Amino acid sequence: MKVMLSMILSTILMFGVTVPSSWAHSLEEPITYIPLGDSYAAGINSELQQDTGYSDYIAQDLKKRGLLEYYTNEFTNSGFDSVELLEDLKENQDLREQLKNTDLITLSAGGNDLLGILNIDRITGELSFDRQEITRVYFALNNRLALLHEEIKAINPDADVYAFGYAFPLPALDQVQKEAFYDTFEFLNNTIERQVIEAGGKYIDVDTVFGRDAFQWFPNQFDIHPNTLGYRVMANEFIDTYHHPLKFSDVPSNHWAKEYIDGLSKRMVMTGYEDETFRPQGKLTRAEAAQALYNVLYLDEVQSDVPNPDFSDVPLTHPNYAAIAALADLGIFIKADNFNPDSSLSRAQMAKIFDLTFDLPEGEPKSFKDLQGNYAWASTHVDALSSAGYVSGYDDGTFRPNQFMSKAQIAKILQLMLEDRKY
Repeated sequence: MKVMLSMILSTILMFGVTVPSSWAHSLEEPITYIPLGDSYAAGINSELQQDTGYSDYIAQDLKKRGLLEYYTNEFTNSGFDSVELLEDLKENQDLREQLKNTDLITLSAGGNDLLGILNIDRITGELSFDRQEITRVYFALNNRLALLHEEIKAINPDADVYAFGYAFPLPALDQVQKEAFYDTFEFLNNTIERQVIEAGGKYIDVDTVFGRDAFQWFPNQFDIHPNTLGYRVMANEFIDTYHHPLKFSDVPSNHWAKEYIDGLSKRMVMTGYEDETFRPQGKLTRAEAAQALYNVLYLDEVQSDVPNPDFSDVPLTHPNYAAIAALADLGIFIKADNFNPDSSLSRAQMAKIFDLTFDLPEGEPKSFKDLQGNYAWASTHVDALSSAGYVSGYDDGTFRPNQFMSKAQIAKILQLMLEDRKY
């Protein structure tokens, strides 16, 4: 059966797929966004409860950028397979009318076709399935996905369509069972990818970023739905594909930190200045650092009624007040009489706030000889970042905690930490 699946896949791929050279958008006007699909599109979590799903996070991101005119997830249907999705697309007149004027469509389809022939023993956690039935299902799914995309294009040929693949949802399987299921699972994603690209759409690969041991995002071994953070990861894969990085006049294509700055600007973590510069050699202020970490933690989405930290130099009208107040409330910045928002961030301060923001594991003691006395407080934070490979000291055995890092250097560290965290 493994050979049969490989032969089917090889036959399909012989025809080739042309991937567009640019998948990203530079949006100027607000758009309408409608997600379609199954329980992943609907945001059903690992406890089988309605939750914030990837489409909600995508809509939130567009709204933050001032680019969302209209969004609804009312046309997502938990439990729908590709047959039911296609039927709904053809017969639901309200859906068809709304799709006619939609700019962006995301699609999750195909997972329930496969799920319907899988059996997970709720006592042993073992997986079983009929391999011959899988072959039949995939032949049918391949055709139905083609019909789905044809129908969407017939309704609205100008809409941007992004089809999500699926992350491997069963990390608790033993290695033998995982390997037995890999070909089948990969064939599902390959089918989704091929059909959306042939239809002129784009594919969102979430399997690569999740990996095969994503216990942190699939905590329920008897269920195939991710938790809320898992949906955040999925949304961020879309965001990284959909949006262009911001253009900065002082960050040329050959700048050593461009890839890190691009990554942060796509997520709107660090966005530069009104004159379209990033000032990569400049120093990051404490207020700018607070704003970046506020964005990293998505605190604008989860925090409300944050108490005023009463910094004498951070009035309610300060442009970074919300970020500074939220970070102080979390203990990432110490409450004091002054915050010194325009002061530059030292290496020691950077290590502390980055360690606390990302909750890094305790690091191996590095014994930097200048992390004593007045800077002893920074040693555990520096150890955490150094052990994780984000910072290093100097050849003379010092860390130089009171020196400053450039914005480009900090952008590199922050982007690498985000890539490791994955959301």
